[in-house]
Amino acid sequence: MSPSAIPLCTRRFFLWITLTLLAAGCTSTTVTFHTAGIEPPLCRASAKGEKAVVYWGAAWRQDQKEVARREAIAAKGIEDFFLREPCVSVKAISRTIDGRDVLLLGDKEVLASVSRDIDRIHIIRFEELGPVLVFYLSPILWTSDLNIDVRIRTLNVRTGILESDVTAHWRKGGPFNFRGVNGLPEDLAETLQVIFRDQPAR
Repeated sequence: MSPSAIPLCTRRFFLWITLTLLAAGCTSTTVTFHTAGIEPPLCRASAKGEKAVVYWGAAWRQDQKEVARREAIAAKGIEDFFLREPCVSVKAISRTIDGRDVLLLGDKEVLASVSRDIDRIHIIRFEELGPVLVFYLSPILWTSDLNIDVRIRTLNVRTGILESDVTAHWRKGGPFNFRGVNGLPEDLAETLQVIFRDQPAR
């Protein structure tokens, strides 16, 4: 059968299969940091097992979808990471101080919320936590990325100073990938791992 005799829909299907196979393995991960003070990995500045308190919150964009689901993933990801992280002995994880959103409080109020035997306070702020799917009118029909934008501020309780201010932008995906919300827990764990331990993503 000559190529011209192959139905158009069949040729399009084979073209799609070919492009998909060519794009296989194109998933990539990038992490960029903007840092003031101590640079990642943050555990480099910590004694193993130091006592810490972790506060976290979110500043989502106005049209953010599935907020409750994303916040549940964030809460579980933070808890799972710090429970197994040997360089930090976390004594508490919370979103509020005396019923108030921690992200709306000043550093003095945050410092006053912990006992003096705590070494550091990590304040985690999420701004993006989810997949982005983009369609193109080109041979690459779509690209999908999991995006995590997170800011971590570290306060030294003993000195009362802001020790580190790190903004991390995590991107994982590529052409012909479809990355949904279900991949977020693993990627969040890897993001925190890079910030605290400088371990490469797998």
